[in-house]
Amino acid sequence: MVMWMWWLMMTGAWSAESRLVPAVLRAAQSWEAGAIPWSRETVAIHQVWRRSGFEPGWLRSRAQRGLKRSWVLPPAGPRPTKMTRLPAFALHAWKLEVREPSDDVWKDDVYAYFFVTVDGVTTGRVTGVQRHVAAGGVVMFAPDERGLFPMSGGYAVPGGTLHVDYGVVESDGDDVTRLRELTGLVVDLAIAYYAVMEPQGGHLAIQLRQEVRALAEAIASLDRDDRLAAGSFTVGAGDVPLPGEWRELTRRHRSRAFFDSWDYRLSWRLMAE
Repeated sequence: MVMWMWWLMMTGAWSAESRLVPAVLRAAQSWEAGAIPWSRETVAIHQVWRRSGFEPGWLRSRAQRGLKRSWVLPPAGPRPTKMTRLPAFALHAWKLEVREPSDDVWKDDVYAYFFVTVDGVTTGRVTGVQRHVAAGGVVMFAPDERGLFPMSGGYAVPGGTLHVDYGVVESDGDDVTRLRELTGLVVDLAIAYYAVMEPQGGHLAIQLRQEVRALAEAIASLDRDDRLAAGSFTVGAGDVPLPGEWRELTRRHRSRAFFDSWDYRLSWRLMAE
């Protein structure tokens, strides 16, 4: 489990393309013994990797191909609102059902990530890697991986609409371990980058959320044999069940391509105090 939190108080507007994704790829290219990173953002990104003990060799070997692409920011979704006060509730990641794996021979190695944004605060979790999940397999998330809101456990009243961005990543061999490790640094990399590039702030929290999601999705799409099922949803007052009750939220992602057929169903539990 990896967890982060940061506070965002920003205003302004962004372009439609990610600035963070190419910055991380360029930083990976310059990660070599004796190389001197000249840009402020590269220095900041390298510091994150050194503090965490991350070795970006895997990313460096894919950076040139990644820099040839345009990384468009995902849709911003609904703007935060404080018009309707939500009741106290808890949101937990519950389970992943693999109805059809993408790898019929070796089965699927998968992990999931979750970013939750509410009232200008973003938190995130990355689950452990589940190995060799076959068709019909059900992965129940571990107790320390489930809690998404509030992170500290129990119930809480959010200050506005709660946004969830998520992804299920499938990869083969050692790649999945490296992918998971790098996904766990997404928020730290975003903080480091904008701390030096925009030290006075200047961007809305909802738009920085787009960058975090863009980087997480970019990491999982650099290899053609990796799979990503990603999406987002919001929790409003009408979604919360009656006091003492709970409801299941589900999202299904699938592909029917000839050489890329798979089917995942991800579930959450929304529990009212």
